[in-house]
Amino acid sequence: MKWLFVLPTIALSTLAAMAGLEFSVLLDRPALALASSLHFNCTPSLILHVIDLLTFFAVILLWVLPPVFAVGFALRARWASCLHWGFSISLLLLAAFAWYRNNLDEPIPLRWAVVATLILLVSERLASARKLLSNKKLIATQIAALFILFAPYLSALLFAQKLPPIPRKLWSVVLQNGTWQAMNTGSEFEATRHTVFAGDRIVAVFDAERPFYDGKRPMSKYCISSLDTATGAVKNQTEFMARWGATPLLFATNTDHVILENGSLQQLKPDLSPTGKTFTPDHGRVINISPDGTTLAAETYSGTTSSTTLLDANSFVFLVSLSDSVPTSISRQAMLSDNHFWLKDYPNEYAFITKTDPQGSKLIFHSVCGLRPQFLTQDRILSISCGSIRILDAQGKIISETRNPGLGTTFAGVNRMGTRFALQASDQRGDPPMLLYERFFIYDTNTAKPIATISVDDLPERQSWTAFSPDGHLFAVGNPNKLSLYELP
Repeated sequence: MKWLFVLPTIALSTLAAMAGLEFSVLLDRPALALASSLHFNCTPSLILHVIDLLTFFAVILLWVLPPVFAVGFALRARWASCLHWGFSISLLLLAAFAWYRNNLDEPIPLRWAVVATLILLVSERLASARKLLSNKKLIATQIAALFILFAPYLSALLFAQKLPPIPRKLWSVVLQNGTWQAMNTGSEFEATRHTVFAGDRIVAVFDAERPFYDGKRPMSKYCISSLDTATGAVKNQTEFMARWGATPLLFATNTDHVILENGSLQQLKPDLSPTGKTFTPDHGRVINISPDGTTLAAETYSGTTSSTTLLDANSFVFLVSLSDSVPTSISRQAMLSDNHFWLKDYPNEYAFITKTDPQGSKLIFHSVCGLRPQFLTQDRILSISCGSIRILDAQGKIISETRNPGLGTTFAGVNRMGTRFALQASDQRGDPPMLLYERFFIYDTNTAKPIATISVDDLPERQSWTAFSPDGHLFAVGNPNKLSLYELP
């Protein structure tokens, strides 16, 4: 009769463990907030690794201990013996999880710790079977095994590379409370195209209300605001209706004008008054501007062919036509793309940087993995890969390289002079995904060294807006609910 309790116990413990895994994501944000309050000066991704291991261990105990006690009850085993068996099995499963997860920057010490834990636990179980160890020694051995398994994580926390300093916040302003962040901050691509510096103003555009239908056409109200850089006060504001889903974009020119992209281009002054200059692309789009604010890229499509034409950002005059399409970034005379055309030549690599200028296209860099390449200046290119950040010259030669600040790193802008650039680091969990944290790291282009870090408390849907002042000494970050300005060192 006692064995009848085993199967129901296994079923219930399995359901409890699955529920624990599903709801464990709710603990991540409070745990990160607690770590921040305790002044852990390390990347949130490292803290999450430790949280993951602790959470998984708790779930394993919930899954393993009840069935072990049920089997022990059926076998009339001592409760202490059941506890030792359950704890040892849980540690073995945790060691297997750590081995295959392998999420530390230095995996070899972690795997050494896993091997040491396995040897210690197997030896402990064999000694227990032969009754060579007392209860106290069994407990001490299991605690030692747990400590060895967590040692690489504790070491990584203690000796982690310290984060750069937090810059001084000048002001924060609310543009509109309760805006729908899924449209305003739901894209890492648009995050650098919603707010810009123009003269003594910061200009931002955002989706101001939920969509409605005009007949059968979904529409939305958009708002463009011009803020005083010194105080954050809204000096000018304009609202307009446009098609929902195609959020307007902003670009800043080298003459301190603003270009509003809403299907066509309209040039504005910092106070939002129009200059009278407009441009409508023919069968195409304009969604890229050079870092120095002098050049726009018009992508055109005709039948089965496509090309990219560079425009003067101030006069909208055609400058040069390029043979490639879908640029990830442009400069005054060239464009970059991450086209996988070169995969046939390098079948084991998946990240390619193709540079196209009037002379043609050329593969300048390739690696196992990487994100969209970005021009920082005319002759400096940013490449973000799986573990590092690389600054390349115009020919693809590595000039400088540093460690990637997190797993989910994306580009977050460069100042007009090209002396500083920003990266966003974040992580998300759950279904639908929920952002756990967001930090911005400001880097010096010449050295690839981080000089400042900014933590965002009003988390976006995917990535907050960001913009540099032309000289790189000011950095705007946020969304309509909270836009902040920081003074960089």
